[in-house]
Amino acid sequence: MSPIEWILVMLIVISSGVTVLTMIVDKKGVIKK
Repeated sequence: MSPIEWILVMLIVISSGVTVLTMIVDKKGVIKK
């Protein structure tokens, strides 16, 4: 794969990981401001 494709894959993985983490944290009720 080319470096550009690697960057795109990493961005997708990071963004999806952040989304999953925020969903888990929301379910635990940690984020309640």
